Amino acid sequence: MANLRKLTVNADSWPIHAFDFHQLWCLPNLKCLESTNVVLKPVFRQNLSYCHFRFIGFFLPNHLKVFLQSSPSLETVEIEIDDVFIDDEDDEDSDDEDDNVQEDPSSRVSSIKYFSFTIIERASIPFARRVLEFSYPNVTEMSITILHSKWCCENHSNIHWRRRHLLRAMRHFPMVKKLRLRLLGSNTYDVDFSSILFRMPQSLESLQFEAPGHTLSMDGCGFALPRLRTLHFRNCDKMDLKFIEAVRDNFNRVVENVEVVCCHPIEEENVRGAFPSSKVIWLS
Repeated sequence: MANLRKLTVNADSWPIHAFDFHQLWCLPNLKCLESTNVVLKPVFRQNLSYCHFRFIGFFLPNHLKVFLQSSPSLETVEIEIDDVFIDDEDDEDSDDEDDNVQEDPSSRVSSIKYFSFTIIERASIPFARRVLEFSYPNVTEMSITILHSKWCCENHSNIHWRRRHLLRAMRHFPMVKKLRLRLLGSNTYDVDFSSILFRMPQSLESLQFEAPGHTLSMDGCGFALPRLRTLHFRNCDKMDLKFIEAVRDNFNRVVENVEVVCCHPIEEENVRGAFPSSKVIWLS
């Protein structure tokens, strides 16, 4: 056991935060942990560099918080939350939250450099807000995926404020340079790309955006992101010329790289015409 470097633990029927059988384990070389509905005790954390957590039906936000804060060598974190239950009071709209709230130094997680977060079903979004409320000052690369179920029947206003709350948490990732944001699922709705740019950290250099089936618009402007060098659009099959020109006008400068992949019906010449001074990569 002392030489074990990778551990996979699954609890399929009930959330577990501590197993009696691991109390005497000594795993000084454990580097990789993959778990379902489990957050293990501190004896496992000292040398971990990679963790993948998946929660199905249950979620342990407080245990996960302690785990992340007490794992000094942890560099890569991937979290999936799948259709967890929440109380109605946890799902209330709270648009009055203060974006300028002071950071609690005790909530800082400094070792993590890559953070990936996948949200499945609308009920998972408030939990995403809880996990992402901590400060991650050294995360430079991030991936956020929102999966919207065809079985979820909500009006567009509820969907918009849920996404807004999630993106508000980007304030806790001030050094992110590369971000992949995907809006996926059977149900489609309007997406205001300017509201996404508004929440991005000023450190951002590369943004990859994927939103198949969603109608894209730019309802605001002036979100310059001074370090942004690469805009990558993928599977945005309702992208049109009006949207592309609005994105260009938002920056008031040349974006060095514009990459468009599988974004029909917009034509290649429209993208190149909108960004004549950029290096345009087009893949149909």
